[in-house]
Amino acid sequence: MIPVCKNFIPLPLCLVAWLWFSSGVQAQTTAFTYQGQLSDGGSPATGRYEFQFTLWDSLSAGSPAAAATLGTPGGVGVTNGLFAVVLDFGVGALNGQPRWIETAVRTNGSAAAFTTVVPRQSVPFAPYAVFATLAGGAASGSISNAALAANAVTAAKITPGEVVKGINNLKDAVTLQAGANVALNTVGNTITISATTTPPGTGAAWGVGGNLGTAAGNYVGTADDKPLEMRVNNTRAMRLELNGAGQPNVIGGNTNNTLGAGLVGTVIAGGATNSIGATSHWSAIGGGRANSIRDNAQLSGISGGYANEIQTGAQYAVIGGGYNNRLQSNGTAAVIGGGYLNTVGASAPYAVLAGGRENLIQYNVSYATISGGYRNTNETSAQYSTIGGGIQNTIRSNAQSTVISGGYGNAIEANAHYSRVGGGRENLVQTDAYYVTLGGGYHNTNQTAAHFTTLGGGLQNTIQSNAPYAVIGGGFGNTIATNAASALISGGRFNTIQSNALYSTIAGGYQNVVSNDAFYATVVGGNQNLAAGNYTLAAGNRAKANHRGSFVWADSTAADFGSTANNQFLIRAGGGVGIGTAQPASALHVAGTVTATSFTGNGIGLTNLNLSGANFGGQFSPSQIPNLDASKITTGTFADARLSPNIPTLNGVNTFTSANTFGGTTVINGPNSEFTGKFIGDGSLLTNLPGGGGGGGGSGFPWFAVSGATQSAQPNAGYLVNGVAQTTITLPAVPTVGDIVRVTSANASGWQWMTNAGQSIVGFQGSTGAVWGAGTSAANRGWQSVASSSDGLKLVAADYLGPASAGGQIYTSTDGGTTWTPRGNNHFWFAVASSADGVKLVAVDSVGTNFTGGQIYTSTDSGVTWVARENNRFWGAVASSADGVKLVAVDYYGASFTGGKIYTSTDSGVTWTARQSDRYWNAVASSADGVRLVAAVDGGQIYTSTDSGVNWTARATSSAWQSVAASSDGTNLVAAVRGGQLFTSTNSGVAWTARETNRFWYCVASSANGVNLAAVDYLGPTFSGGRIYTSSDSGVTWTPRASNRRWTSIASSANGTRLVAVEKAVDNYGLPGSGQIYLSTDSGVTWNASAAGQFQSGGSPGPYSGGAGSSAAMQYLGNGVWQSMSESQLAAGAVKTAQLADGSVTAAKISGPLPGSLIWRSVAGTTQSAVGNTGYLLANAALTTVTLPATPAVGDVVRVLGTGAGGWAIAQNAGQQIRLGATASTVGVAGNASGGQWAALELVHLGGGVFVAVSHEGTITLN
Repeated sequence: MIPVCKNFIPLPLCLVAWLWFSSGVQAQTTAFTYQGQLSDGGSPATGRYEFQFTLWDSLSAGSPAAAATLGTPGGVGVTNGLFAVVLDFGVGALNGQPRWIETAVRTNGSAAAFTTVVPRQSVPFAPYAVFATLAGGAASGSISNAALAANAVTAAKITPGEVVKGINNLKDAVTLQAGANVALNTVGNTITISATTTPPGTGAAWGVGGNLGTAAGNYVGTADDKPLEMRVNNTRAMRLELNGAGQPNVIGGNTNNTLGAGLVGTVIAGGATNSIGATSHWSAIGGGRANSIRDNAQLSGISGGYANEIQTGAQYAVIGGGYNNRLQSNGTAAVIGGGYLNTVGASAPYAVLAGGRENLIQYNVSYATISGGYRNTNETSAQYSTIGGGIQNTIRSNAQSTVISGGYGNAIEANAHYSRVGGGRENLVQTDAYYVTLGGGYHNTNQTAAHFTTLGGGLQNTIQSNAPYAVIGGGFGNTIATNAASALISGGRFNTIQSNALYSTIAGGYQNVVSNDAFYATVVGGNQNLAAGNYTLAAGNRAKANHRGSFVWADSTAADFGSTANNQFLIRAGGGVGIGTAQPASALHVAGTVTATSFTGNGIGLTNLNLSGANFGGQFSPSQIPNLDASKITTGTFADARLSPNIPTLNGVNTFTSANTFGGTTVINGPNSEFTGKFIGDGSLLTNLPGGGGGGGGSGFPWFAVSGATQSAQPNAGYLVNGVAQTTITLPAVPTVGDIVRVTSANASGWQWMTNAGQSIVGFQGSTGAVWGAGTSAANRGWQSVASSSDGLKLVAADYLGPASAGGQIYTSTDGGTTWTPRGNNHFWFAVASSADGVKLVAVDSVGTNFTGGQIYTSTDSGVTWVARENNRFWGAVASSADGVKLVAVDYYGASFTGGKIYTSTDSGVTWTARQSDRYWNAVASSADGVRLVAAVDGGQIYTSTDSGVNWTARATSSAWQSVAASSDGTNLVAAVRGGQLFTSTNSGVAWTARETNRFWYCVASSANGVNLAAVDYLGPTFSGGRIYTSSDSGVTWTPRASNRRWTSIASSANGTRLVAVEKAVDNYGLPGSGQIYLSTDSGVTWNASAAGQFQSGGSPGPYSGGAGSSAAMQYLGNGVWQSMSESQLAAGAVKTAQLADGSVTAAKISGPLPGSLIWRSVAGTTQSAVGNTGYLLANAALTTVTLPATPAVGDVVRVLGTGAGGWAIAQNAGQQIRLGATASTVGVAGNASGGQWAALELVHLGGGVFVAVSHEGTITLN
């Protein structure tokens, strides 16, 4: 026995084996005993183990020498490491040649593989004794075949016919070896050669004619990691590729279908030139041609079609088919059903485009849908929006949660969230109109910011801007105008609810109108009816409810029928009004009892009155017959007590309140006789009036001699001062706008004015002999910024330095700049902004008291009180939304002087949020809703935002941007370069156009529509001050205005008519200026200084006085303000007509009709050529024709009044037209207007030959 130690790997086993053989066995066999010792884990093993023993012909490699491997099923018992087995490799295994035993072991019952002991164990000589014993004792014929040695029998020893001695000349051992997919099966002496049908892994074949007897585990394929291809005509038809994840890819169809490297679980089912890019795992293309899924578009699919594409990162996306459709990058879970040239833009997750042609969902449009149709578009950021189909329908950018169901050319514009267009053609919901429903029809429009409105359908109906909750049911050409909130037009044609007519209704009909500012007005229907006042109702034909609370019902008569006073109930019924009867026999027929507290009239028609009844007591008392016709009284005398108080008595104190005509000479005697009010006429017959002259030719302006030291003035009176001492004249305490007070001195001491509490005097220096004292001045200040309300009446201006250069004040005005009130504490005010109503204001202090940055201040009471907001920063500009809720301000320097940030507020300035990067922000402007913002960087670019400042986009090129302004919708912008040009944009800053020449532009302003612009030049070409420039065509052309001054800021009313501009007293360069505020009410054509001279506060004698021979006139302007005016003060274009003192202007100063004046002329003939601003009294008994001015100016007025029985006609020149409400005359000489006796018409020329009726009386006919 030879011990052998074996290390089992990887099991920690050790084997020591002995081979034992006994030659004394009587029945000699080929078996022998194999013993050994097994260690497990370093200790002798105990238990049952399975062994495998294989006999080999070499120490390593080689071939098995035995027919089979011997195993020990059920295991071998091992005790304290010792075991013994009997091995029998059969006859011939041990034939004298060297042999080695290979041993493998595992724990009994284990499913693990056997562990082979290395190296193999050499077989000792003892077992070979079996071979020797058998060979020596064999008798003749007794050796079995098994006992024969190899090659021991020659062919001659074999009986013929017993075996096949050769095949195809092959002799000796012939081996039949199965080739690929061939199986050799032996049954007895039969060898069967067949295709492989045995289990996989053995080279068996799969029958091409079908297979029987298949079992679980049978498959067609490879057993390694190589791809499997199926071919037709030796061309690949399908390829299966294994990958490391165990999820094969499938490529069918043409060989030019390709998969990117490293893909998992992807499929191209067929087609040609289809491809799936890298990392687009688990994606599939069903077929078609030239379809592609780009990189990283996992779990996406294209069913088929041609040239369809899912781009990079569009995971879970699907294209159903069609031609040339695109799902762009990052469109997660987006879908295109099919169609042609449809596109879902980048970053539009969950969007669905069902089909159709050339439809587009742009980038960043999440959850959007286009069901089909042709050239429909969902623009950028219009999330959750839907287009049902149709042609060329568009949902504009950021119009979220909107729907266009179908139709043609319909559009929902930007930011019109939650709106819907049901269908129809070319219907439009404009910008910022939230929650709008437009049912259909053709060319209907819901304008900007008209929220929560409904337009049912019809043709060319319009709900104008800012008319929330308005409804038009349908019809043709109906309009609800601006700010007419909650108005309703049910239908009809050419009906109009004008601006600010809140809660008004037109039920239908034709050319019915609810006028401006007519709240709660109603037109029931009918034709050409008018509801012109609050709470009015008009119905029928040409009913005109002109006055508040009036109810007018008109029949079919072809003439206007209108109210004449408030709260009237008028009925025009040619067939009578029946109450309780359907056949009225008179104007009012009551079939029943009428109950009333009184009757008014002459009683001619009253019959069957019983004066002796209980109701009368036998007589009428004066109170019961207040309107008794005196012609009915033939005899008797009335006592005074029985006369109405309205009947004057000869011996009483009588007050005449109406217009009275006295024929002949009227003599008024007695100290108590007094007339209050005004005389009408030329006054030529008035005598003995103070200062009137007498004998005719008096001015009608009373003069009173004053010799005392004081005098309380009456309105429209003059005072001749002739006393010894100076006379103080106190102005009227309760004046009326336009009232005049005059003074002239006939003594050496002169006079001075005294104002009442709450009153002040403003005016120019230089009155005849008058001087200004040292009163408080609103001029000579360091004006830095100015802002305006939308109507231009509420203004706010910022004084930067103040009188002591230690910070100025805020000044506010509520009368368009006539008077100013200082507000707030002293700060270095640098910029101001205002809400549309002028109530909410915001101002910024640029440096603070320690020059470390100031704060933002807000006011909610038009500047009366201010609250400090936000931290100290170097604020450079500020802007406000129309409601004053959304604010934006810019920090110029920042904390480290490397540039500041933009700050926004959505709560009227209470809290602020930092936006954008550090830059030298110099200017900012806002749309009316505060959504669209524009900001400019000094030395950088312009930036725009469409989400109230959250995100910003760089625009334009870098320059020294100084100022920006925006239209109310944020579309039209204007920007100024300091020392450069002006630039305009009509697409919210995307593109800019250079305008005007290089100047030192300092500030720009814009009207609400962006058409009227204004800009100021600070230095001018010679550094002596620049001019104001205005544009009325959105900045295409510019006109210089005003004089050269140090202009620093300008602001505009919403319509661009009222402008306010300021200049500094001493500028940053030490150059002097007047420091005044200037105003314009004609879009900048003319300018007047506001508070240009000193002003005197009320309650004490003022510094305004005159000496011997001096004179002055004061005119009351309203709001406690008196204005000193005389001819010597008049600068060209500086004074308005209303500001002129009577008699202060000579004829040399008058050029044409005075603004606002109207001259009346009597016309006795039958023809008259009219001139502007003239009225004509037409007295001829025949028809009188008045021809309109041939070349009228805009605003010219023409009036006619027919006093003659022949009536009148107004003739037109070529190209002219007259419009009365919704009715218009024929254009040109064929058209005219006409009226009868006592009919009157007032026309205003609007331009372009169009005259519009602003008032009329009687029946007017247009032809």
